[in-house]
Amino acid sequence: MDEAIKKFDVSKGLRLISYAVHWVKQRGYQQVHELSVVREPQHYWLYREKIRKRMEEKGETWEEAAAAEGINPRVAQQARRAFYSMDKEIGEEGEGRTLADVLSDPDEELPDYAVERMEMIERVREVVNTLTGRELDVIRKRFGMYDQKNWTLEQLGERYNCTRERIRQIERDAMMRLTKRFVQRGISPSLFL
Repeated sequence: MDEAIKKFDVSKGLRLISYAVHWVKQRGYQQVHELSVVREPQHYWLYREKIRKRMEEKGETWEEAAAAEGINPRVAQQARRAFYSMDKEIGEEGEGRTLADVLSDPDEELPDYAVERMEMIERVREVVNTLTGRELDVIRKRFGMYDQKNWTLEQLGERYNCTRERIRQIERDAMMRLTKRFVQRGISPSLFL
């Protein structure tokens, strides 16, 4: 509003409110752009609004409305590409899934992520299978991988007929071996250990 007041010229015969509408709209567009999650050049948004409004009013195609508004065809196409409707169909034809369907389902795993996760699980399985039977059993029981119960060193010592200290040494050696092999295979040990 301040901008409108500064630039208002009484001699042109307009009322301040009529003149201020433009500046208020402009500031609103800027605020929306600044607060939006997806960043894009601001003029794309302004061009899209002009073209969309003209298409609604005149029933023209995107290209016709852009030309009538005096917008460079190349810039109009770039602005169009930057805009995705949430109702746009994605995936295989006839599947009927929209962008809104995918984004609104937080439990749906993206295909690329699922493949990466499966590859990671396989690489971890290969590393873990390099442990001896006793080392693997100690690690699984110490971290509750069997029955969701973390076994104590004493319980494992009783099971294997050895001291708590020997179980701690087996655990330490197994963890060091796992860490070393994770690093060798390009897996961050911090994800698991």
